[in-house]
Amino acid sequence: MPVKIHGNDYTTCDERLKMFHEKYKDKVKSILTEIIQFKDGIVVVKAVVKVGEEVYVGHAYEEIGSTQINTTSALENCETSALARSIKFCLGDVDISDSIASAEEVITAKLQQNTPFKAKKEDLSGDGWRDQPIGFKSGKNEGKSYKEVDDETLIWIVEQCKVEAWKEKAAKEINIRSGKVEQEINPKVSKEEADSLFE
Repeated sequence: MPVKIHGNDYTTCDERLKMFHEKYKDKVKSILTEIIQFKDGIVVVKAVVKVGEEVYVGHAYEEIGSTQINTTSALENCETSALARSIKFCLGDVDISDSIASAEEVITAKLQQNTPFKAKKEDLSGDGWRDQPIGFKSGKNEGKSYKEVDDETLIWIVEQCKVEAWKEKAAKEINIRSGKVEQEINPKVSKEEADSLFE
């Protein structure tokens, strides 16, 4: 059953999946998803639905930390959106008069427009946070803590990552490693000090 959002009908991914399996219950079908990008705070997923020889493709994009759900589950959220789109293309002739966008996509978009997520400030006075996994779900840093990742990763988090809580901890870790716990990451220096660095 479609969900009404601002007077328009949108079906959920779950509902589209049920319709897909019902319509093609006697046919050979498959659903595949592929992570196109999972770096620089961006997640892009491609979903492919195949029924017989027919192929339907949907894509989705999410920014890590752009909403509360995207702080912990951006990949899952992105995959759901891509899947919902590919199934909608596949179900084009089924009598559901809603948008290609799924209910989940529209709700997420509205949240991003109207109530941007603000990360909570964390107390970093102790150092237990340094042993916590950062939150990378794949790649060389999967499962690693702030203590375990290399300096390049910490710099990337500070400069590129969209998750404020990650940035704050990465900046603190950089300062700890450089012995400058009470200083800024890029402290201001006098012209004389700067010139002496290039002698």
